[in-house]
Amino acid sequence: MFGHDPAYPYLYNGLSLADGNLRIGHTDHPGSTIQVFCAIIIWITHLFRQGIPLAEDVLRNPEVYLHVIVFSQIVIIGFFVGVLGKTVLRLTSRMHEALFAQTITLFSSIVFIHISRVMTEPFVILGGIWLTTLVFMYHYRNPDDKKHERNIVLGFAAVAGWLLATKVSSLPILAIPFFLLQGWRSKVIYTLGSFVFATLFVWPIWNRIERFFAFASSMATHTGRYGMGGEGIVDAKAFSENLVQIFTTEYLFTTIVALTLLATILVWFPGSGIRKKQPRMAWLLVGLMVSFLLNVVLTAKHYSFHYLIPTHTQLMLATWVLLVILATYLPERFLRQLTSTRLVVVALIFTYALYTRMETNHEYYPHKHNSHYYTADYFEGDPNVTTVHFLEGDLTSGSPLPAHYMGWAYAGDMRSEYNPILKKIYPNDLFFDPGKKWFLDWDGRRAPDSLLMKGRLWLHNLHGQAWALDAAKQVLQAYSKDSAGVSFKQIYQNPETKAEIVEMNMNPSRVKIHWQLVREINIDFERRTPDKQQFFTSDTSIFADGGPWMCFSHAHTGKASIQSSAKEPGGMGFWIDAHRGHRYVLSIWRQGPGFDGVLAAHDSTGTEMYESGFGIKSDKGNGWREVGTWFELPMDFADPKFRVTFWYNGIEKEMTYWDDFRLQEYAPVLDTLR
Repeated sequence: MFGHDPAYPYLYNGLSLADGNLRIGHTDHPGSTIQVFCAIIIWITHLFRQGIPLAEDVLRNPEVYLHVIVFSQIVIIGFFVGVLGKTVLRLTSRMHEALFAQTITLFSSIVFIHISRVMTEPFVILGGIWLTTLVFMYHYRNPDDKKHERNIVLGFAAVAGWLLATKVSSLPILAIPFFLLQGWRSKVIYTLGSFVFATLFVWPIWNRIERFFAFASSMATHTGRYGMGGEGIVDAKAFSENLVQIFTTEYLFTTIVALTLLATILVWFPGSGIRKKQPRMAWLLVGLMVSFLLNVVLTAKHYSFHYLIPTHTQLMLATWVLLVILATYLPERFLRQLTSTRLVVVALIFTYALYTRMETNHEYYPHKHNSHYYTADYFEGDPNVTTVHFLEGDLTSGSPLPAHYMGWAYAGDMRSEYNPILKKIYPNDLFFDPGKKWFLDWDGRRAPDSLLMKGRLWLHNLHGQAWALDAAKQVLQAYSKDSAGVSFKQIYQNPETKAEIVEMNMNPSRVKIHWQLVREINIDFERRTPDKQQFFTSDTSIFADGGPWMCFSHAHTGKASIQSSAKEPGGMGFWIDAHRGHRYVLSIWRQGPGFDGVLAAHDSTGTEMYESGFGIKSDKGNGWREVGTWFELPMDFADPKFRVTFWYNGIEKEMTYWDDFRLQEYAPVLDTLR
């Protein structure tokens, strides 16, 4: 299996583009290049799989499409490694130098591993290969051919734009062309051209670009990963610990960076003869060293080793520069002896090993050589049983369903489009979040009582985590109040992955649960209090905030609604008595250009969010859509009241309208029969 993060989010967003929709939900990197690539591969692949609509075929056979995407990545990267070697051979007529250049992907295990993953990194690697090719072209160019030089400068700008649109953390390696280029005119053209090309490459998410900038800003101003943690630029303790990890994880990286730093100091040391003999190499060394240091600093702020991939793509180039400088004092046959035909053998081994890794080590689960296959095979033994997949655990499993859920969560506005397809394909699959102790389906949270009434279900614990399984058991047992009502038995365990399946059986004669409507609150936004600050509700003891946003130009029913926009989020809220264990169903009608909006309940601090809903319940076809959600108030809820709120959290410029809010409260009627 290709894993939850980030293969499936990119698969879903690529599907959206392939289906002609620009409503991208994942813009963090911003990652538009891989999304477009996935869309193209998905569209082409589906041409050979006619008979099932595109979206249904992708969601029904996700691993098939991911397999084709990864294989295409490997072929394209291999092709441009070949182009790099051929370019160097044409420029130098030295086979050993061309073969050495083609080892660009062999200098780092992290580069080797990430070529076969569906994420932004393979496209950063591809950009690094292009950048290296252009460096060789610029170094060996004819300085009298100004047109050719200008084209190379534009090539640098195009690669820089590609890298910025793929992953903005690639920014450090853009320093390499800047220091290499001679003359301020070329530097200015390169810098301005980089942003022009970045704008062109980022077009698929242009209508969501504000979200990317908001995420990037949060990352820059918070000490934790993904914009979390405390406010501040950097956590000094974490920064120092990350530096140690950076330089002790892969020693080839550490060695080359250290030698590059030493060479840079020696070359620019006053009186150095090397700078006079190799002026281009001197400036290239500066660019490489600035790039390396910036990448290390950024990675030390929010550490993960693959964040260093931009630098790792340039390790071969740095080594080549060091060897060229060294060759100033050594015979050329020294370099030739470093390469020979062994590199050809290495290249063949690389191609075979990479494809083998994709097929087996990378958890392509239908392959019987993979340990995850055995778990998948067990599911096929009883495909009609209701299965609850845990959402925490290993990133791979014998079922793609947890990964599907992550991809769906990142599908943005297209989630409501994919919901009915996923329900059709996977009617007997549910989810459990052990951290929050929530059972979910494709619409949101699902109450445990509906699971119990099924009589029998499987709990699929991805990684054999006892605490996660205990959490699910506790929630299910709480609804029985009778030890004879619910029983659990492990029916399968994968000895390699530790994944397990535990079967739950419920005695229906012991448990009977139903829900009784005890309260309903409606707000039609037709009446405001005299001070125009609140709305009257159908419950005369409750008034809802939000009166200033009343609008008389649009309405779902009657003559009034609430208006809001990205500039003025608006919304409304009110407090309601908390009844632990009660179920609350919320809905409101919405009209507007976007698909955002949050309908939620939280405690008095505003930090404990118990439910947030975006799901489309119904569509009248005239622009008005009913959005809603529901939740059960936890038994450990501490506050005597909770607040129901609704507001607009999108980026659309046009006005959005809300009307006819409804809250229904249900009390559980739980009987234990003897």
